[in-house]
Amino acid sequence: MNLNNGCVSQQNTRYVAVVGLGFCEHHITLEAIQELKRAEVVLGHESVISSLSEYIPGDAMCISDAHIRERTDDIKDLRIYRTKEAVKYALKGKRVVYLCPGDPGIYSYAQPILEYAAEKVEVKVVPGITAALVAAARLGAPLRDGFALIGLYEERLNPEIIEKRVRAAIESDFVIVFYLPKHEALLYPQFYPEEKYPELYPVKVRCVERLENAFCILQKTRSPDTPLGILRISQEQEVILTTLNNYSHVFEDILPYSTVVVGNSMSKIAGKYFVTSVWRD
Repeated sequence: MNLNNGCVSQQNTRYVAVVGLGFCEHHITLEAIQELKRAEVVLGHESVISSLSEYIPGDAMCISDAHIRERTDDIKDLRIYRTKEAVKYALKGKRVVYLCPGDPGIYSYAQPILEYAAEKVEVKVVPGITAALVAAARLGAPLRDGFALIGLYEERLNPEIIEKRVRAAIESDFVIVFYLPKHEALLYPQFYPEEKYPELYPVKVRCVERLENAFCILQKTRSPDTPLGILRISQEQEVILTTLNNYSHVFEDILPYSTVVVGNSMSKIAGKYFVTSVWRD
């Protein structure tokens, strides 16, 4: 099988590029910009489309999430509509760009497009700089010898599988990066009505309990001096560096889209930096 994902013909229509924006707009890659400049249809969140407007042709059709939300407020239906809209316009011969936060293949949108569209249209996945790399760079060098990346509130996995992954990563002495540390229903309960998502209610309990459980396991198995780093996303991007024994003091600072980095037995705080060493002191 010849996987030629990165070499889509310039003449090809019936085409969807799933483009990773990266952690922030200024992390966008040259490849992503090139795809945007050739786009005839662009799908994505309205704030993302607006921030990248300088790269989008003036005659391109832009379909924002706000437009799709006129049809539904349900988050799962919203994702299905996005995918179908992208494929619909590609089948009409348009070059479609489907914008994703972060990297399209990491807890993002490449998977549904590929599963739904791959036999109908050509798909290209354009990578983006994922939050784990940004968090690591701002904290220091915590990921030196590899790491486990776990989405605590990945919706398609049941809690037992998530806990199994957390325990396995801890036992293997991995540095652990948590994505989706709290459920986004904390911020957007209107997208998760209680009658359809009863497992998320009460939100102040059910939307944080997986992170609480993970910290409980970590406290029993790792040194209290283990570095704990948080890339927090609110109005400003903020990095917090502390230790595992202080997790309760920063728990409320962790938001659903924050990135949490927990060190291993080789990790330490060196000055103001989080470092995972290749040798022991």
